[in-house]
Amino acid sequence: VHFTRNPWCLSFDGTNDLVDCDTAATDLAILATGRVQAGIFVNATGTGVRTIFSLSDANTETAFWLSISATHKLTASLVIAGVVQWTVTLDEALTLNGWVHAKIVHNGVEPKLFIDNDAPAQAFSVSTNKAAWLADLTGIDTCNIGALDYNSAGNALFFKGKIDYLYVYSPSSDIIAKLA
Repeated sequence: VHFTRNPWCLSFDGTNDLVDCDTAATDLAILATGRVQAGIFVNATGTGVRTIFSLSDANTETAFWLSISATHKLTASLVIAGVVQWTVTLDEALTLNGWVHAKIVHNGVEPKLFIDNDAPAQAFSVSTNKAAWLADLTGIDTCNIGALDYNSAGNALFFKGKIDYLYVYSPSSDIIAKLA
C-alpha cells in the first residue's frame, strides 16, 4: 500500500497543531491486542521526536505513543507508572517527503512495526514487558493525533507533516476507531 496525496488529510506544522480525540481515550484503553495505523507524510524539515498518535494519562507517567524519532525512524513506546515496558524502533530511517503506511501491531505477545505492510528490521531498546498493550494502561484520559500529553507536561512532541487514515483496531473487540 502506498499512500498518495490526499487534499483532505490532516496537516501539522510541528509547533502546536494536534487533534484532540480525548472522548475516545477510555474506549481505546481496553484493547488487549490490535493495531494502530496511519498514512503519514514526514516533512524533512521536522526535528526532534514527532508524535503520530498517543494515548495517555495527562497527569502521570502512563502512555503509549507511536512516533518518528529524531533520526527519522518509526518508533513506539509503552510506559506504565513511569516504567518503560517496551520501546521498539525500526533500524532504518523513513524516506522523508513521501507518503508511507505506518503501523504497529500487537498480538498479545509483543508489538511489531510495519511500513507499507512490510515488517523491516527493528529492535527493542527496552523490553521489560513486551506483552503490555493498551489495556494495561490505567487512568487514560488523553488521546491525541500529532502530539503527546502525559505526566503533567502538556502537549509536546508535535508532528510535522501530514497524517491520514488513522485507525485503531482490535480483532478481540468490536472497536474500530477511525480518528482521522
